[in-house]
Amino acid sequence: MVIPAGKYFPVFTDTFYRIAIVGDSIHGIIAIDRHEKILYNVHIYDNGPDYPSEGVYRIRMGDKFGFANEKGIVIRPRFDFVYPFQEGYAVFVMGCSFQRDHSGEHTEVAGGKYGYIDHKGKIVQPAIYDYAESFDENEFATVIYKGRPMKVDKTFTEITGK
Repeated sequence: MVIPAGKYFPVFTDTFYRIAIVGDSIHGIIAIDRHEKILYNVHIYDNGPDYPSEGVYRIRMGDKFGFANEKGIVIRPRFDFVYPFQEGYAVFVMGCSFQRDHSGEHTEVAGGKYGYIDHKGKIVQPAIYDYAESFDENEFATVIYKGRPMKVDKTFTEITGK
């Protein structure tokens, strides 16, 4: 597959097997197949395509988010926002909006309810939290439930004294 020089800028994929991640002046950072069909938008993070985490990166189709890898979509976009996978789970958000931070340089998630999914896209904890963080290396996460901050383990049981 040969794409004429300069058609896409920048090009983020060094070897084009199935999918290439490229910049497009109209659509932003996109994934294309070998026929140059646009497959999805890649979430922009730190002025470039999202970094892979646990083998997948965040994608967007329309106004929904999901995950893909170098072979294609692995979790179809159906969430209002997702955070990267960490310790086997990703935080998802439903019912949120987006707003600029105080600097005007970054966009933040506002409102909504937070939950967790696994690598198959299965909801392992419904979106019941007012806020949720990713699990840390000790397999604990900080969440806010009904206005109260707490730590939970991977069974979503509150951990006291940790």
